[in-house]
Amino acid sequence: MNSLKNTFKFLNIYSNRLLALSFVGFILPPLLLIGFGIYAIFAHGYGLYFAAVLLLSSLLIGIPRWLLVRKNKAAKNQIAEQQLVEPSADWSQAERLIWDNLNVSITKKLQHNDDWGALKEHAIALTLEVAQAYGKKELDFTVPEGLQMLEEISRRYRKALNEHAPAIDRISLSQAKTLYSIHDKYGATAQEIAKYALLAWRAARMSNPATGLASELRDKFLGSMSEQAFANIQHTVKRALLQEVVSVSLDLYSGRFVIEPSQVGSSATQQQDEAKLAAPPEPVRVCLVGQVSAGKSSLVNALIKNMHAEVDTLPATHTVAVYPCFIEGEEQLRLIDMAGLDGSDATLQSALKEITQSDLVLWVLKANQPSRQLDVALQEKVQAFYARKENISRKKPPIIGVLNQVDLLKPINEWAPPYELSDTNNAKVNTINEALAYNRHILGIEHLYPLALPAGKPTYGLETLENEIQQQFEHAVNVQLNRRRIDSKPSKGLTVEVKRLFNLSKKVPKSAI
Repeated sequence: MNSLKNTFKFLNIYSNRLLALSFVGFILPPLLLIGFGIYAIFAHGYGLYFAAVLLLSSLLIGIPRWLLVRKNKAAKNQIAEQQLVEPSADWSQAERLIWDNLNVSITKKLQHNDDWGALKEHAIALTLEVAQAYGKKELDFTVPEGLQMLEEISRRYRKALNEHAPAIDRISLSQAKTLYSIHDKYGATAQEIAKYALLAWRAARMSNPATGLASELRDKFLGSMSEQAFANIQHTVKRALLQEVVSVSLDLYSGRFVIEPSQVGSSATQQQDEAKLAAPPEPVRVCLVGQVSAGKSSLVNALIKNMHAEVDTLPATHTVAVYPCFIEGEEQLRLIDMAGLDGSDATLQSALKEITQSDLVLWVLKANQPSRQLDVALQEKVQAFYARKENISRKKPPIIGVLNQVDLLKPINEWAPPYELSDTNNAKVNTINEALAYNRHILGIEHLYPLALPAGKPTYGLETLENEIQQQFEHAVNVQLNRRRIDSKPSKGLTVEVKRLFNLSKKVPKSAI
């Protein structure tokens, strides 16, 4: 039952979602036939009436179908471009862009030539496009990596077919070969026979003109459904194969095939942190950046206190400081409190290093400080880092903007949180919204939240900020895994090659005896 259900669902998707409607069109006439009764039709001369009802039922199904087909003409390639292959969660933003661009390339290649024989040429061309996106030459990988690439394409394609292609596991290669042989040998003759047989059947059916006419109209409306569905299925299966080639090529040229999962170890940054504090490995690394006096240390204190973390109150810092954040006895976060941006190149480079080696970034902005040159300079450094070819596989950590000290915005004397940012009748709210819009425009930070932690006064925005950190936690974990994988790539130095040569030398004498 599950197999039939999956097959029906699949066919319905790739027939412009008209299979269910068309199925009703096939079932309705027999139900009407039962209602009238065979005896009533032929014994009492109700054939003409039945033909009229049959024609009406066909129109009731056919007209909506015609309208749906007409509506889908503007997006006729939409069904054909259904995705059986999904992008990897481990890919960086730049790699996702490469994936999107190459999907467009796949579409163009299949539109130009979608024969099965052309897929090999398309696959080679797509692999070359991936190499060029990484700034590498064609076939710039080792023999073991190439073999693993072929193995991985087969494994992933097999999985996609088993999940989506109906009856794929019920047809053997020998059966497919036999069918193709019969088609090659008798295909033309069989088509001619089928053609004349269909004409004969249609002529015989017209012995009752009313019933024959109704059947012809029904076939006109419904007959092309299966042909369209299976054409779309075949196109999608071909597209899935090329998508798997692109997906595996991305993993290959990014270096993900260089190491096995068991080889992923601690990152260099983790080892540096452990030298300062003996803590459990790999908590989520949260980096706080911002200009001098933006309030980073105060935010760290507030977060730790509000999360009931087991750590002492933190003083203001002038250098990078790492603080463990234990929640329920387990270190889940590691807060990196940095020196404020002061315009020096050393501080800028230090901030860049910490951001690119973190899993989540809290970018703290002082609300009543409009100057953003230092923040913009750091942002440009970060964008340039991830734009380099050698960093194309690195996932960029999610950035949460914090517009701090909004209590100092005009009117300064007013402070009565909480504030609803949709309340445009409140002067304080309007000023906060203006400051948020200004900083979004300057820095382009999508997630930007107002915050105020005044001493001796009610705080504002901390709970909302914590909720956003929780929302981004899973994304931050994926960034960390990506960072650990890249930092764990094994060395290909002389020692590795000597070891391989030694292993080979032990085998040669045995084979020579």
